[in-house]
Amino acid sequence: MNLNVALMASSGAGSGGGQRSVRLLAKLLAHEGVKVTVISYEKDVDLEWPADVNVIERNVSKIQQHAQPLTLAKVVMNDMFSLEKKGIDVFHIYNFGCIAGSGLYKLFGGQSKVVATLNSYSGICPTGDYLCCNIRLCSIAHRIKCLGKNQRMMMKLLSVPCSILFPYVMNLSRSLDAYIAMSNSVKEIYSEAGFDVNRMVVIPAAYEEGYFKCEREYGNTFRVLYVGSLSENKGVGTLITAFAHMAKKRPDCKLTVIGDGALKKDLVRMVMDLNICDKVELLGRMAHNDIFVYYKKAHIFVHPGIWHEPFGRTLLESMSVGLPCVVSNTGAPPEIIGDAGLTFHAGDSNDLRNKLMLLYDNRELLSELSVKCEDVVNKYDPKSFVEKTISFYQDVSEVNKKDNSIT
Repeated sequence: MNLNVALMASSGAGSGGGQRSVRLLAKLLAHEGVKVTVISYEKDVDLEWPADVNVIERNVSKIQQHAQPLTLAKVVMNDMFSLEKKGIDVFHIYNFGCIAGSGLYKLFGGQSKVVATLNSYSGICPTGDYLCCNIRLCSIAHRIKCLGKNQRMMMKLLSVPCSILFPYVMNLSRSLDAYIAMSNSVKEIYSEAGFDVNRMVVIPAAYEEGYFKCEREYGNTFRVLYVGSLSENKGVGTLITAFAHMAKKRPDCKLTVIGDGALKKDLVRMVMDLNICDKVELLGRMAHNDIFVYYKKAHIFVHPGIWHEPFGRTLLESMSVGLPCVVSNTGAPPEIIGDAGLTFHAGDSNDLRNKLMLLYDNRELLSELSVKCEDVVNKYDPKSFVEKTISFYQDVSEVNKKDNSIT
């Protein structure tokens, strides 16, 4: 069966693992003979798309970057109707910035099938992190407070109309033909929020080829690594607190934090207050390829999230070079790492400190976890991932053919 697929990627994915996942998916699909078009609503992001993929880049305004999915709705809908005329079989929404537009496309009679990857909680939460874990609490006032927290004035002002209109976004999100949950944790949360579980399949993300069997570069310093955004849901403050206690008893250790975000100033102040400036480096955001130097030097990778992380691509990246993980016991991370790491209670810095010190003191256990990394990562191989995704597209498209034959 010849497939013509359009991947819709909004700027909400540009700074994290979501956009890398879109590029990897486009590459894998094209390699399997699928005709791929990417609509990228990006701005100031260094993109390197595969040569055999048709890429359409849209310039988005500053307002459109900060008030998705509402501000992108019309342009996304128009793009989908335009591409439908060119024979698109399946539209694949890969970030919820495009979700309202795709829902409008279906509402106004769009004929191509539309699927979405559930890689955040933006279908049920305006901030996308669903920290409250209670959809019944989501009043207009609650949404305004959440959207405006730690934001600049423009987003505080936009939080009012976004909060009022968000229930319509939720309804549009539920109107698509099918969904890909990145983990069983995501599937469970979305089903609890009223999404049809019968239209949902779990397909975890894949690792990027080329990073296995890298030579580790251990030094005399015991290194702990974090890679990700510096936002409330990521729990980096818990990590810094835990590390500070560890450093008092194990002085030959160092923490590296790679990433940027709204809490950076607060975290810098925390490091200063804890008097560990000589042991913690906050390196900010850096090019993806440059991060692997730090993966190879580290002894432990920590994923300290306090939210139900939908997946966690950095876990695959760290394990791909044999770097064991310590993750919070919430969301998908425990499901991903399997027996190649340890878990701690989310938000509990004492428990995290104990797990870090356990691995510091027990290098044999650390080595055992490192050996297990490759077997765990092999479960997320690209070939299996793309085969499952194409099969999913085909199933959805076959439903489309049956529907057309009936009419």
